[in-house]
Amino acid sequence: MYGIDISAYQGSVNARKIREAGIEFAIIRVTDKNNKEDTEFKKNYEQCSSAGMSIGVYKFSYALTKSAAIAEAEKTLELIRNKKISCGVWLDLEWEKQRQLGTRKLEEIATTFLDTVRAAGYPCGIYCNTDWYTNVLPKSLKSYPLWLARYPAADNGTPNYALKPNAGIIWQYTSKGNVPGISGHVDRDISWVDLNSYFKGENQESEAVYMFEVHTLQYGSGGNDVLLFQEIMKARGYYDGGLDRSYGAGCQDACRRYQKERDGAAGPVDGICGEKTWADLIAL
Repeated sequence: MYGIDISAYQGSVNARKIREAGIEFAIIRVTDKNNKEDTEFKKNYEQCSSAGMSIGVYKFSYALTKSAAIAEAEKTLELIRNKKISCGVWLDLEWEKQRQLGTRKLEEIATTFLDTVRAAGYPCGIYCNTDWYTNVLPKSLKSYPLWLARYPAADNGTPNYALKPNAGIIWQYTSKGNVPGISGHVDRDISWVDLNSYFKGENQESEAVYMFEVHTLQYGSGGNDVLLFQEIMKARGYYDGGLDRSYGAGCQDACRRYQKERDGAAGPVDGICGEKTWADLIAL
C-alpha cells in the first residue's frame, strides 16, 4: 500500500488528486506541539476519507511525564471520536528531550500513551527512525507495530530499497516526496501489509501479509506493479522517465541495462521484468 503522512505543514491539499495518483492511505497529524488540534486535521480527515483513502493518525509526542502522556492520549481520543481510523493511532517518538530521559522513563511514557489509546478500543503503533529503533527503543516497545523512517542524506523523493528497514510494517522512505494535490514536499510511505486487515486483528497473530504480489512486466503492462518498478529503477539511476504506471520503451531499456549489469543474477537480458528480475530487485 502506498501512503503519505500529512499535517498543517502541507497546507490545504486536494485529496481527490492525491487518491488519483495512487495513494491508498493517509496518516494525519492530530495535534501540534501544544497539544492543540492541528489546524488542518478536520479538513484533512474529511477530504481524505471522502476521496477513498484509509486513515490513520499520528501524535508527535512531547510528553516528559506520565501525566503529560495521558493528556496527549486523551486529546488524541477526543479528536478521533466517531471517526473511522482503520490504519491505527501512531505514537511519534523522535523528540531529543525524550531521548535524554533514558530508556526506562521513555518506556513508561510511551506505554502510558499506548495503553490509554488501546483501552479506548483503538489499535496503535510506534513511529520512529531507524536510529531510535536500534539505539533508543526498549524491547517492550519493539513488540508494537512499527512505522520506521529511513532515507538517504541525498533524499530525492524516491525509495532507495537498499535502505529498506528490516523491521516494521510501514516504511517512511522520503521526506521530499511529490504528489499531485499537494504543494511542496510530503513524507511518503509504503506499507508491507494491508493496514485495514492488519488492524482488524486478522494478521497480528501471525506473519504479516505482504502487499507486493508482483507480476511479470513487459511492454504494454500497467498498474501499481509498474509504478513500483519505476520507483526502484529511478532510485538506482536506471530510469529517468515519469512515474506513469506504464511499462513502455523507457522501462524496457532500464530493465535490460539492469539485467545486463547483474550478469545473470536478474535473469536473461530481455527487458522483461519476470520473477527472477523482481527477486533480485527487491532483495538488493
